[in-house]
Amino acid sequence: MNFHGFTKKLVGTQASVRLHLTSFPVNALDVACPVFIRAFMKLPKIGDTVDTDWALKLCEHYKLDHLVTRIRENPGAYKSWKFDGVSGVPDNLFAFLAGVDLKILVYQCALPHDLCYGYGESGNEAEKIKADNDFYDNLVRKAKINKRLAKLMRWAVINLGKEEFGFSFSWGFARKK
Repeated sequence: MNFHGFTKKLVGTQASVRLHLTSFPVNALDVACPVFIRAFMKLPKIGDTVDTDWALKLCEHYKLDHLVTRIRENPGAYKSWKFDGVSGVPDNLFAFLAGVDLKILVYQCALPHDLCYGYGESGNEAEKIKADNDFYDNLVRKAKINKRLAKLMRWAVINLGKEEFGFSFSWGFARKK
């Protein structure tokens, strides 16, 4: 990330930071997060292993407060997991066929949903339904996916992400057995 004209000004007890961005490389994080947040939050790339500490920071970043509380109360109950983007589909092909930005799909829709699934409470169907409905809302509002396709994706996560299946993307997948 190339910042030009970075200045920091302290006034009394308040500090303000002003960034002048004249050029910076575009990558997944640039589109997924505002630059000022990106400087402080590392998002996983597809294939990265997410440990409990990183997951906690991600939950804080996405304001998933119920998960932050759950992880803090029992951090030893969870295992590391590999971030796979949109589970079960080839991300690049899906984004191309759906006509959506891959980075928004992955970082504003899939990752928050994965966090909800990974750290979801065992047997809590209401929490799972909320996660699936939030996923649908993010697909429509943020990724601008056609509502019919978003409904199909919600159907897929509702039916294929059931806890009892025990897949790498099933409800509660980050819990230690």
